[in-house]
Amino acid sequence: MIKRKLKLINNKILETPEFIPSLTSIKRYDNYFDLLYYLTNQKITHFMISAYDLYYLKTEIPNEIYNQISNSNGLCFMDSGGFEIYTGVFSKNWNNDLLIKTAKEINSDIVVSLDKICVNPKNSFLEDLSNYNIMRNRLKDYQQFYEIVIHGKHISTIRSFLDNLEIDKKLLAICIPERNLGNSFDIRCENLKTILHLIKEEYGFEELLFHLMGCSHPLLLKKYAELGVELFDGIHWQDSLFIPTKTDFTDLSRLMDINCSCRYCYKLRDIRKINKKDFENLYMYYTLSHNLFHFKELMKNIRSGQA
Repeated sequence: MIKRKLKLINNKILETPEFIPSLTSIKRYDNYFDLLYYLTNQKITHFMISAYDLYYLKTEIPNEIYNQISNSNGLCFMDSGGFEIYTGVFSKNWNNDLLIKTAKEINSDIVVSLDKICVNPKNSFLEDLSNYNIMRNRLKDYQQFYEIVIHGKHISTIRSFLDNLEIDKKLLAICIPERNLGNSFDIRCENLKTILHLIKEEYGFEELLFHLMGCSHPLLLKKYAELGVELFDGIHWQDSLFIPTKTDFTDLSRLMDINCSCRYCYKLRDIRKINKKDFENLYMYYTLSHNLFHFKELMKNIRSGQA
């Protein structure tokens, strides 16, 4: 495990390993805006939201929330929105200009996934790299750090990408989607070790953080952190219930069944005794608070070697 404490923009602190709760319209529930409102009002230390969402949903997002994202005391990670385009469900008008515009407007601290926005399966990774260089040059006069995602599934492709990668002081991390590591856990770990060795040792990018994207299962966070992963993100904090005693998930509806003693569960049990209507209305708020509290505790324990 690599343990670090980095001072970034405006004296904001990033300790690793760390989990970044993320929000995306790819799995846009009816309560999408409630979740966004929740994240910003809870003043979560770090969170990630898609630039695509911020741009196309801006007219629906209350100014209060938009301003809170812009002025967050925590680290705001902004995803490029490329995945929304990749799914083929969303607007094809999304492009690099809109990404840069949104990054500057929202004043995000870290722009994630400086890859090619207009998805074309014929694009080579070197074209993605060229695009990355253009975009980072356009952001150089602003405060944002950035991360670059390597989408290749084969070690030879990743090696070719690293051969041509130029880095600067604002490149914070190299990312790999967890799904690209393989189908089975054993193979994922084997490929992860190889990729980390390539990046950190063969290519000497030991100062760059390694971000495993789309990984938020509590058991996997611990195991991958032991191998050297420093940043994680995922959406399971919002769709599954964290069971701290088992470091596992169950259905969101079962918060009162898992015998948790955290302050959120304690408060919710009191509310249930007093008023069932309030209990129902406040249930999701306290459930999500329970989840994020235990994710935070898990990462703290991993950093201290107690997990």
